[in-house]
Amino acid sequence: MKNSFKTSQILLGLMLLFVSCTQTEVGPITGSALDSKLASLAKKSNFPGFGVAVFSDEKTLYQNSFGYADLENKKPFTTETIQPIASVSKTFVALALMKAIEEGHFTLETNINDILPFKIVNPNFPTKQIKIKHLVTHTSGLLDPEQSIRIKQVYQEAKKPNQSLKDFVVDFYSENGKLYSKNNFDKNDIGTTFNYSNYASALTAYLIEVKTGKSFDEYSQFIFNQLGMKNTHWFHDENKASNYAKLYNPNKQAYPIYTEVDYASSTLKSTINDMSKYMIEMVKGYNGKSTLLKPESFKMLFSNQFEGKASPANMIETEPNRAIFWAIGRTGRILHTGGDGGVSAFVSFNPKTSLGRIVFINTEIEDDLAMQNQFKDIVTELQKFEDSSK
Repeated sequence: MKNSFKTSQILLGLMLLFVSCTQTEVGPITGSALDSKLASLAKKSNFPGFGVAVFSDEKTLYQNSFGYADLENKKPFTTETIQPIASVSKTFVALALMKAIEEGHFTLETNINDILPFKIVNPNFPTKQIKIKHLVTHTSGLLDPEQSIRIKQVYQEAKKPNQSLKDFVVDFYSENGKLYSKNNFDKNDIGTTFNYSNYASALTAYLIEVKTGKSFDEYSQFIFNQLGMKNTHWFHDENKASNYAKLYNPNKQAYPIYTEVDYASSTLKSTINDMSKYMIEMVKGYNGKSTLLKPESFKMLFSNQFEGKASPANMIETEPNRAIFWAIGRTGRILHTGGDGGVSAFVSFNPKTSLGRIVFINTEIEDDLAMQNQFKDIVTELQKFEDSSK
């Protein structure tokens, strides 16, 4: 099973391919022309299946899928195929967090120990406060373990985690927890260093649980309900299982059904069609046209958190700034990526043009150079279509 921290870090580099293909002045490109280009690339690729979309803040401009959701049974990958979106799940934690802030439960400046029923203290800086703003920018000093340890702690061959977010967070970060170690904490001061953390993201979801009195999966339902995302959910749903993609490793071997204890950071399941609705709403929100949150909440959600101040150490070169869990690329494009066992997911939009794109693949690509290049070819065609839609 792949480690989400490793995968996310590598995919953050891959994201450069997703957001920085050369933009050119091109004439109109029809959907049928893009169909032909992508179908040709699909035949040459090593991907089991993939789905894509291009959207504006008003509608889906293009949406299609190629290959197979199930290789053995030759079941096509469609825009209604359901697959996990890995760390793109964190953008839903961000949206739920902003809703909880609107409701007055806390602010970005709130000390997490003012909320938690137990204490989390970095033993290297015992007097320093860890604030919510540190969690959502990956500067909290709360670390994920190395790959082999994380696999043992988090991944389960099951349909739903057998442990609550609270119990998981207590185990890892509370001094009395059975997984507690000083190595779970950064030796650099809080707020000074970027360390991508799935566990700290799960902690953010748990803070929402504490203050709202609802489980995170229940609280976040407002997003799916208001946007009509009928095939988006956190845990395995037997009623929808016939639409699930099988997840494959690069050798096209299927993974077993699995879940992760820190589910809010990485296990949301969705479709290209549902995610198009979501991303259209995100661009609407950026432009002050969404009713999902107040305009000021969206402004905060997508604002540069390190604007006017020194960026933390260890920031990724292609993404010099962060919003609330969202990354901000060098060109200003707002984005997130996700990778896990049998999963690659990419979403982004350009605030200047209000156009964006989505790619789902039911395999991981971060360790396979050929698939990385095939991914780049797909993105190049999506970029051309996006440019022609301006």
